[in-house]
Amino acid sequence: MSQSIKLGTSLQYQAAQAEHVFLSLGDLLQERLFFHPSYF
Repeated sequence: MSQSIKLGTSLQYQAAQAEHVFLSLGDLLQERLFFHPSYF
């Protein structure tokens, strides 16, 4: 029982980490696309 709980928590943690990374990348891409000086 504790094994599956540990696994679920690990998956949740990894998902949260991945989401954070994707959000950070999205912010960087938006900054480059929409706020980059060379595009104005």
